[in-house]
Amino acid sequence: MGVPVNPHLFRDCGVSTVATHAGDRMGIASGLLQHTDERTTEKHYNKGATLSAVGRYQQIVDELMSD
Repeated sequence: MGVPVNPHLFRDCGVSTVATHAGDRMGIASGLLQHTDERTTEKHYNKGATLSAVGRYQQIVDELMSD
């Protein structure tokens, strides 16, 4: 894509992608990050629940605005 990224950002992007599209399978991200304990990944990287909540909040706002 022509955009330089440092290793930390690359890892964060990979984990964010997993959290967004497969938050129930964060073990994938643990493997990417080479964490031996999946709780480390859950604690520091899993934003899936937050993204899900934001999506639901947006649905509620959209419904209220259309009434």
